Amino acid sequence: MQKSIFKTLFVLCVLFASPIFFISCSDDDEVEELGTLSNVDPVVFERAEDVTVPDAMQQSTDPNAQEVNVTVAALSGFTAFSSFFVAPQGVQPDRINNPIVGTNQRTANVLRSETYIFTSQGATVAFQISETADEFIFEYFFSLDGGNTYVLFYLAAQTKDGSSAFFELYDTDNGNIVFAYDFEVNPDDSVTVSFESFDSSGSVEESITGTFNPDDSGELEVFEGGNLIFEAEWDSVGNGSFTEFDSAGNIIDSGSWTVS
Repeated sequence: MQKSIFKTLFVLCVLFASPIFFISCSDDDEVEELGTLSNVDPVVFERAEDVTVPDAMQQSTDPNAQEVNVTVAALSGFTAFSSFFVAPQGVQPDRINNPIVGTNQRTANVLRSETYIFTSQGATVAFQISETADEFIFEYFFSLDGGNTYVLFYLAAQTKDGSSAFFELYDTDNGNIVFAYDFEVNPDDSVTVSFESFDSSGSVEESITGTFNPDDSGELEVFEGGNLIFEAEWDSVGNGSFTEFDSAGNIIDSGSWTVS
């Protein structure tokens, strides 16, 4: 399980070091001037603090508890996407209700849209906010030919009530999805976050799903190639248990930990 988790963390670190993450974003007043859709509030990030484990579990020296802590930290990495939900600073909308359709973009029933075009790292970049009947869609496109052809780099969507969202990163060379996050607020007010990484064929290579309850208890599952390889659960204090499986579904390790 360690190899799997460190692989996930490496992917996240590479993404968050990408130059596009250092594009400055507007403060509230500046966003107000840029356009109506740029005022959309990414409320999904208000629940980011729920994607965690009890303090005592975070401080545990038990290796199994620590392994779960590392995995939960990978899941909480979706918070780094918050900068993708606001228009870049000082850029006015270039296109109104005339959305860019990237060569690898899925279609959506768009009611209205705003597109902001600027230059970054020698490439033409477009940030686009669109509205459908029940959600807001956020996209980043790259163009290496001066804006004649765009390739989708990043796609996200949030329901208007803030109850769910997803984030997807694409390879601009071949248009394939690289990894995705999914966030959902459940009817019992628990939060479920999923992470998926994909191989070059577009198949899911690894996935992690965690559910975090209002009382700080939770559970975690890790899959590789569609096979469950690890699961864990913990109570509101931080005491927990885990089970590790081989690719055939046989238990190869299990145990528990207790926090002080």
